[in-house]
Amino acid sequence: MEIIKFIESHWSDILLIVSIITIIIRSVFTNRLEYLKSDIFSLVTDAENIYGAETGQLKMAYVVKKIYSKMPLVLKTFLTEKKLEKIIENVLIKAKESWKV
Repeated sequence: MEIIKFIESHWSDILLIVSIITIIIRSVFTNRLEYLKSDIFSLVTDAENIYGAETGQLKMAYVVKKIYSKMPLVLKTFLTEKKLEKIIENVLIKAKESWKV
């Protein structure tokens, strides 16, 4: 009962603290994700050089395995393998554009 009274009397403070923690976690996650994308770009390029054309699934497995081993636990908690594959596909599109130059 005392907990409920405490929450009722300090709800704005609790909300502020939760909001700040959420912003910090989101910021860290976003920064880590950007760093991860640069690693993915390198791995996608390496996979292309190692496996060549027409080996998309093999290259994807290579990149997923390598990047997943480098990911911090915080990102592993939020990024499933499917989400990671979508990020890799987006990075691959950008990589193909840069390879054309």
